[in-house]
Amino acid sequence: MIFLKVALIAGVGSFGVSQASAAMLDYQGSWTGSYSKVGYKVVDPNQTRNNNQSAGAFRMVQTTSGSLGHGIPDTFAAFCLDLAGTIKDGDFAVNNTNPFQTARVLSDGIKQRVNDFVDATYSDDVISTQQESAAYQLALWEVAYEKEDITVDLDPIQGNNFENYNTADSILSLAKGYLTAYLDALDDGTITDRYKVNFLDADGNTDTLDNQDLITMTVVPLPAAGLLLFGALGALGVAARRRGDATKA
Repeated sequence: MIFLKVALIAGVGSFGVSQASAAMLDYQGSWTGSYSKVGYKVVDPNQTRNNNQSAGAFRMVQTTSGSLGHGIPDTFAAFCLDLAGTIKDGDFAVNNTNPFQTARVLSDGIKQRVNDFVDATYSDDVISTQQESAAYQLALWEVAYEKEDITVDLDPIQGNNFENYNTADSILSLAKGYLTAYLDALDDGTITDRYKVNFLDADGNTDTLDNQDLITMTVVPLPAAGLLLFGALGALGVAARRRGDATKA
């Protein structure tokens, strides 16, 4: 990825944006303060690369408070899912129905794989250090760019669309760890809906491809029924303690 600064407005197109939201976003550099280099090969015909690039979570800020909606905070970490663009201030819209239409359309299967990967592996630790953040970005690219019928592993195997290319062993090991955790959870059927993944479509519905499409994650709130259950359990606990105190008295 190349990092530039330019101005931005967000627009919503007419291509079926789900719960359309738009915002002016300001790119403020790396979430952790700096990036680490990763290497990869990708043979996607629209975004052929053989590259060694800076990687990691971006620090993005909504210039108008709450304008993105979807529970996304005013300052948030975002990851790139677009290898052809350049991260900068620009025009972004939340598009969870048909994201990244102007760059590369994500199939429903790939969208689900991205969501499942995040649910199985994401935590605050992912953006706590420079190396962890770069490794998570590399793993996300593998999840988003690998063919649907190929196991996500970053290995250089014939027929793979995305693979590692000379990434430092320390970062590659972390990235493979994230992918293994995801595959294990997938096999065990233990993936739960912990995070909402929002796809941030750069430049709205224009044909401009120079900005990067992003994703960001927000915690899925506990359903109202769950909150009521926890409240009831808490009340029962308080009542039990009071009965115990009364007995002691």
